[in-house]
Amino acid sequence: MNIKVILKSLNIKSLDRFLNFVLVLSLVLLGDILLIVFLSVYWHTYLILAILCFLTFLSFIISKAILKKSLSNLNLGLKSGVIPEKEFSMLFGNMVGAVFFIIPGFISFIIGAFLLYNIFSKKVGDKLIYYFDLNITELYEYIKLYELEI
Repeated sequence: MNIKVILKSLNIKSLDRFLNFVLVLSLVLLGDILLIVFLSVYWHTYLILAILCFLTFLSFIISKAILKKSLSNLNLGLKSGVIPEKEFSMLFGNMVGAVFFIIPGFISFIIGAFLLYNIFSKKVGDKLIYYFDLNITELYEYIKLYELEI
């Protein structure tokens, strides 16, 4: 981690953006808790928890495979010598989708499933790159300079 990343993260604007992301994540978790409470009236609580455990395990396996594929696509783009902006966007979008996909809950599972589709993950990745003011060219040059294998 270099000093530029540390200084950028200490900026009030960056902290505000991070806290906004945590707020959205906590609201999704709260919605999941409310949905589980409402569903437990109609179905047995242990059945709901078993379904959630199964979905979480399944989503972990799927997320891992999608992130591996996204990283291999990024490596192919890096080796081609062209800045792989689309692959970076897809990777960032898939990472957010994987976080939502792995969090136990029905609402987060649905959000994560949508975010792992190529169309949505690219849009979310583009928004993240813009929102967090990431410089893809600088990241590409850093990876090429140190010949990092992702």
